[in-house]
Amino acid sequence: MIHATAAALVVWTVAAGDATSDAARLTSVQFLLPLQADDGGFRPSPADPNTGAAQPGTLRATFGALRAVKYFGGTVPE
Repeated sequence: MIHATAAALVVWTVAAGDATSDAARLTSVQFLLPLQADDGGFRPSPADPNTGAAQPGTLRATFGALRAVKYFGGTVPE
């Protein structure tokens, strides 16, 4: 369910294309960057608000996050 929600957010934002405002692009990048794990990869979803447990980074989530950050004009800290 969480994966579908995150994917829908990215698809919706990308589908808007040129109609996407700078504020929406910045908001998308600000959502994605905190998903970066300590090992440099990206988590597929935010930490569970009930338990605070965060998933480890995955290759699939990392590729998707890096691509989205690039398209939205952001940069990933090393």
